[in-house]
Order: sequence, then structure tokens, then C-alpha cells
Amino acid sequence: WQAMEALGKMGAEAVKPLVSVLGRNDKGVKWWSAAALERVGACAVESLIGALGDGSWEVRQQAIEVLGTLGGRRAIEPLVAALGDGNSGVRGRAAAALEKLGWVAPHDRQRILYTTVLAAWKEQHAVGRPADEPLCSDGSDEHKGLPGPVKERMGIFTDSQSVG
Repeated sequence: WQAMEALGKMGAEAVKPLVSVLGRNDKGVKWWSAAALERVGACAVESLIGALGDGSWEVRQQAIEVLGTLGGRRAIEPLVAALGDGNSGVRGRAAAALEKLGWVAPHDRQRILYTTVLAAWKEQHAVGRPADEPLCSDGSDEHKGLPGPVKERMGIFTDSQSVG
């Protein structure tokens, strides 16, 4: 955490190394790198938007978390696109970030998608810690015995509020 905090104080030159560790398995590293990116501020936005195309759902989720705080108007279009992500956790976090940014869907189709994803995310997020293990997964065989609706919504809980 001290290394991440030091990087956060460096400014723009620290953005690339901080974004590169968003997908690490260590939840602490992910959380501290996201916090350091928030500290870096607006100069991290473009790199975070670029991270939305990463192959790792964990990287995309963490990038969205930070964009919800820093992104402003520049992040709206990429976050709207993330509502269609293949990972339900990414979709849910995108909807929550858009809500945080005060976005209002301009079209019925976007409004329906946004409100549906946001409602599902809020419902799952409200469950909290008891849902951590089955819902933090990427949908791999580790949890293949879970009911379909749970598997569909896996990946929602990987933030500092839900991970114990």
C-alpha cells in the first residue's frame, strides 16, 4: 500500500504502472492501485478508459470504479458501452458509475438497459458479505453447481465494501 500511495503522489507518470496492476489476484493491490489512481486524478481517465477493453473482467471492474469517481463527462460514453459487457459485475459497476456521475439515458433502449442492470446490481450488492464467495467468481467451473441466476450475476462483489 505504501508503494501504491507513493505512486499516487507522482502524478501522470505513475498512471501506466498503476493501471497495469488493477487485475492482480491480490485484492489489496487492486484496491490500493485504484485508490492511488483516484489520487492521481483526471490525467488517469484516458488510461482507465483504455482499460475497459482489457481481457480481464477484474481490470475492467476496477477501472470502472475509479471512472465513477474521476471520469466526468469524458467517461460517460465508455461507461454506457460497458453496460453491454459480457461480465455482469462489469455491467453492474458501469451502471453504478453512471448513476454516480448523474447520467440520464437519452433513449428508451438505453434507459431500459441501464435501469435493469442498475436494479440487479443494487439487489446483489445489498446481499453483502454472505454472497462474496459465489459472486466474486468469473463464472469458471469452480462454482458450476450454482443456480443459473447466481452464475449469471457472478463477479459483482470484489470491492473493498464486500471483501472481508
